[in-house]
Amino acid sequence: MNPCDRFATSVHQLENLLSNWSTYIEDFSLKDIQNNDNHLYLKQENDYLKEKLTSLQRSLDFQKEEFESLLDYSEKLERLLPKKVLPNLSSDSIPMESIQNAHRPLLLQHKDMIKSWKEELKVLRNNFATSVESMYVYLFHQLGGLVETFHCHQIQWMKHRQENRRLHRYIQEWKGNIRVVARIRPSLLGKDCTPLLDFIGDDMITCRPFNSNPLSFTFDQVFPPHLPQDSLYEELQPIIASIWDGFHSCIMAYGPTGSGKTFTVFGPDGKSGVVQLAIRTLFDLVLENNELNLVPTISMLEIYNETVRDLLSEDPLANLEVHEDTTTGDVFAKGAVEMEMSHYSDALRIIQSGLDFRTTSATLLNISSSRSHLLCILKLRGDHGNTGSLYIADLAGSERVTHSHTQSERLDETKHINRSLSSLADVFSALRNQQPHIPYRNSRLTFLLRPALSKTGKAMLIVHVSPEEEELSETIQTLRLGQRARDIELRPSKGQDSSNILLRRQISLLRQQLADERNKSK
Repeated sequence: MNPCDRFATSVHQLENLLSNWSTYIEDFSLKDIQNNDNHLYLKQENDYLKEKLTSLQRSLDFQKEEFESLLDYSEKLERLLPKKVLPNLSSDSIPMESIQNAHRPLLLQHKDMIKSWKEELKVLRNNFATSVESMYVYLFHQLGGLVETFHCHQIQWMKHRQENRRLHRYIQEWKGNIRVVARIRPSLLGKDCTPLLDFIGDDMITCRPFNSNPLSFTFDQVFPPHLPQDSLYEELQPIIASIWDGFHSCIMAYGPTGSGKTFTVFGPDGKSGVVQLAIRTLFDLVLENNELNLVPTISMLEIYNETVRDLLSEDPLANLEVHEDTTTGDVFAKGAVEMEMSHYSDALRIIQSGLDFRTTSATLLNISSSRSHLLCILKLRGDHGNTGSLYIADLAGSERVTHSHTQSERLDETKHINRSLSSLADVFSALRNQQPHIPYRNSRLTFLLRPALSKTGKAMLIVHVSPEEEELSETIQTLRLGQRARDIELRPSKGQDSSNILLRRQISLLRQQLADERNKSK
């Protein structure tokens, strides 16, 4: 019997019990009238029975309320569920088991759906993780391939760029252009120079003045601050070796005070500079051509306040006169000493003895500022006469008096330095514009450099600049002069006998090509 049937039976029994108790009480009341002796006892029994009847009546009312709530619940179920699921419920019987049985399939269906959803979610998670991993591996391999391809193209680009630069150098050599390279000194304050100067490739500098548009300058080669001293030597080797081809060549270190010119030319303490490199090259030529009995020589001339001094003579303060050989066109300082160098250590001793007599002084811009131009003239003498000559010029730095705060004697030095550098700029301008008259004689410096800066010469200009913000004006002026000098062609003018000059240039180019091919074969 289900709970609803049992509940209906219980209610029916209670109704019968109440009816029986009512009949019993009525009968008992009649007997009570007849029996007066038991009146008190029966009255008490009657009260008890009435209380019992009241309690049963309350229980019956409660049971009826429960029954009505069950009927309401059954009606709601009938409205919510299809009629096929639940049987028709009546007030006589409430089939609770039918309700449970009707809910059980729906609950099982929901459980199955949730279970299937969980399984699908698990599969999706696994598939997603697998797809992400596969995509990561694919992208990693693709990126690796792109990086490898990029490196291959970069190597190819570097090879083509080097080849283009080599061919461009041959063209420039054939045309006789002055080669111009730029070198940037590291910051003395430990600051990065990139806010002021940017380097694009290895041949362009972009200067970024504050509150102004950027300025770009192109050179044959640019040496940023982090490159060591040895990186400059590759560019210098061809012009140093041209002394063997009979050229009068020069290497000029140009720039404002404190930009590192002397560091480049003579190197720091215990290390080599351009002069030491050139001397090593001369000794290599001597060994390669031992049968010619070649002897390298050196002269060291100082141009101080437009007076020429010989730093290797016994009287380094004596003023020498500058003369020109009308036959050969050579310019020389009369009485200057040419000392032979027997070996490399002997050359270092001679150089140091000359540097000891050079005029230097402390300024606000440099504690050991060169107050003069210094020319190291290297030559090769042999049984068949002289070959060419190489002028290595450590030029005094251009400076503004308002920056250096020089006075009296230092002020006169600054004026002479700036005047001679202006004369050099005038010579560059005249050569660039191919003017018929070149003002070599306006300065002792340009007059002595005339053989190298003429149609029969070869020249390289190393412009030095500082990354400091305070030197911005001097940096821009130096870079502009270097870029203008790069357009100068030291080629023979029309009507001049250029057969020997062109032949020398062709021999020099063939030597360079042969050296390049030997390097490639190695």
